[in-house]
Amino acid sequence: MEEFIKTLTEQIRCVKAREGIARELSDHILDQSNTYEQSGMSHEEALEKAVLEMGDPVETGIALDRIHRPQLDWKMLLMTFVFSIAGFLIMLTVGKLSEYYPATRQFLFMLISFGIIIGVYFLDYSFLGKYGLILYIALTAVFFFHCKTAVRIHGRIPGMSFLVSLYAPVYAGVLYQLRGKGYSAILKGIAMLFLTIVLGNTFATSSTILNLYFICAAILMTAIYKKWFQVNKKWALAALILILLVIPVLIVLYITFLRPDLTSFRVMRLRAILDPNTYKTGAGYIYTVIHENLSNSKLIGIGKLPSSEIFIKESTFYPLLLIGSYGRLAGYVLAFAIVLFLLRAFYIVRRQKNQLGFIISVACLLTFLLNCCEIFFINIGTFPATSLLLPFLTYGGSATLTHAVFIGLLLSIHRHEKIVSDCTYHSNMKLKQHFQWLIKD
Repeated sequence: MEEFIKTLTEQIRCVKAREGIARELSDHILDQSNTYEQSGMSHEEALEKAVLEMGDPVETGIALDRIHRPQLDWKMLLMTFVFSIAGFLIMLTVGKLSEYYPATRQFLFMLISFGIIIGVYFLDYSFLGKYGLILYIALTAVFFFHCKTAVRIHGRIPGMSFLVSLYAPVYAGVLYQLRGKGYSAILKGIAMLFLTIVLGNTFATSSTILNLYFICAAILMTAIYKKWFQVNKKWALAALILILLVIPVLIVLYITFLRPDLTSFRVMRLRAILDPNTYKTGAGYIYTVIHENLSNSKLIGIGKLPSSEIFIKESTFYPLLLIGSYGRLAGYVLAFAIVLFLLRAFYIVRRQKNQLGFIISVACLLTFLLNCCEIFFINIGTFPATSLLLPFLTYGGSATLTHAVFIGLLLSIHRHEKIVSDCTYHSNMKLKQHFQWLIKD
């Protein structure tokens, strides 16, 4: 059996895939030989027959080599390249980028982002599962070190606003290290979630931190749903949804709509969304302008753009500027392109059987999805106007390079889809089904 497995695995060029295949193959042969022994065969005869049933080791190894090898998602890579170029051109023309930010610098960041995507693509994403906690501490240390020299505006560091999103995949890696434990693991996950929010609030804007909160909460709930922890799944999920989602939302709604005595700027902004005319000289002014821009836009061509200059320096409103400059049809095309990108990311998530790959790809997808959906609603005046970042259509190094890391992780997960094994997955799977098409009758 050992010689058969050795010959077979030598045909597989991807060294990383050999160990998992050898383990599965050995388990299958032993399982099949035990079946033959129970029917009256000797151990040696049963083992020999089980090995012979697997066929020629060279042919079988070559067949498995075609399956277990790195794969590149050309569609995702092509979309990333095309959308990055298109986004840069939109920022340059519609957003008048060169008037307030060096266009050459943004072009350089775009080129660097391509390099980061390729670099992360060739990395084995499983290091997030092995060193999740160490990476979490290292990332926090880097952020604090940068805080010592960075310039703050209104208590925040603009260049780091989106960088804290990198906590999401690292948090997923930390949860992966807690697998197989009980309620104590969930409590640690909740504690880590709130620690992440507290730390992130030191660097980033409230909108980014709120998104990070919901992303990490969704990651934790996904881990429970996937039965990572030895707990009652239904009760644990119900408790988390109540504690992490329902209660915070109810508190926000109560403060916003049932406490007219509160006049904080954030509360007034929330009220102004529903009734912009009442607050049009204050918090509702920007929503009034958004509605005017949309109502005066054309299907194709330049529309009347009242006070559109207030949106020029905000990447969040580039879709609105695009509609004003080229018409609603251009906005539809942009929305279609973003939906295509999100669907491709969802395709990568849906195909993942490896638990670590699945949870990290979920973190990446949720980061893109939340930002894209919120920016869409902001640009039609139905969501608080905050500094959120749309992939491919945001200037600045931190946003461009952070998006590149997430795209690189998605590509890396897809690349290793049939290479990186997962012990839990394989232990719950009948190897005979995995190799059934290779077994000779």
